Amino acid sequence: MTKITDPPAPTMATIEPLAHYLLPIQRLIELFESGRLDRVQSIEVEPEYGRVARILYKDGHVRIIHDHGFGVNRADAAYVARDKGLTKHFLERLGYRTPTGQIFCSRRWQQRVGPNLARSGSTGAPGVDQIIPYIHRTLTYPCIIKPSDGSLGEGVFKCFDDTETRAAIESHAQEGYRFTLVEQFVTLPLYRVNVWKRELMYCGRRVPLQLRGDGRSSIEHLLTQHLDALRLRRPGVSLQPDDPRLDWALRRRGLDSSSIPKDGESVVFDECMTFPLGGDIVDLTTQVHPYWRDLCMNLTRDMGLLLAGIDLFCADITEDEADYRVLEVNAAPRMANYATTGSEADRRTHALFLRLLNGEALDEPRG
Repeated sequence: MTKITDPPAPTMATIEPLAHYLLPIQRLIELFESGRLDRVQSIEVEPEYGRVARILYKDGHVRIIHDHGFGVNRADAAYVARDKGLTKHFLERLGYRTPTGQIFCSRRWQQRVGPNLARSGSTGAPGVDQIIPYIHRTLTYPCIIKPSDGSLGEGVFKCFDDTETRAAIESHAQEGYRFTLVEQFVTLPLYRVNVWKRELMYCGRRVPLQLRGDGRSSIEHLLTQHLDALRLRRPGVSLQPDDPRLDWALRRRGLDSSSIPKDGESVVFDECMTFPLGGDIVDLTTQVHPYWRDLCMNLTRDMGLLLAGIDLFCADITEDEADYRVLEVNAAPRMANYATTGSEADRRTHALFLRLLNGEALDEPRG
């Protein structure tokens, strides 16, 4: 472990935040070295990957931060937020609107836990073999199929027919996902709202991956160029040009990867809305109507969280009481992504990192 002590020991070199460290870890090191974390006694950073750090505060408290979490949310509340099915259950019981949908159990997990459930008189979630009948009975195409415990856009499919649905189910089986969430596709604009306690810290409208043709280059070439450029300025872009979801999207448009868009023509992949899948975001923090600010702050509290990133479908976030659906609640929102969207977003993110890392959450009653 690499250790920094406050003040730095004479025999210990000042640690530098390496380029491959996650942004929260980089900011932790920078803030500590600059003397701005006045409540922190020392920090230790795991040096190989730069994803975990231990913070010792001067009052004796210890906090472990991992990936994009800051160790400020209760473990059980964070666990529920990581499970999309559990989150959906509690949000609906609390009176929040969510997309129409249902959880389904993988064949393997059903075989493992089914006998125990049967002995107790419970049937558990229906199996994935019931997904297509459920879609025909309750939903309409297109619909969204995603793992209950996935993140970063992994395993998320927008399906337009039974063939695509079967392929999505098979992909989930190959990846070993235990539960699959099937939901009606929502056509409303999608926003990310970051909340810290009783404050709205950031709000942005998600924008899908978009390529602009030059009349000469194929979609495959344009996509490769676009993703390479994104990775230079943004962490965590995981989409690859050979992702089968892109082929599905192109086929629906009568295109393929070798197609050459006209000069100025746009090819929009509304299946790819998240940062890891090449999407973008437009900062609307100062334009959020108080109705939505209060809804997101109340939702964060109702889910037992202090820090949350809420994915919210909303007809118009600048107006009150518009149609909406809560898509997901994230207990470890990747604020580093939003810091790349502009200088003001970077300033807000930096200010929040300072508050979180300097121990503001230690002042919150934990219950």
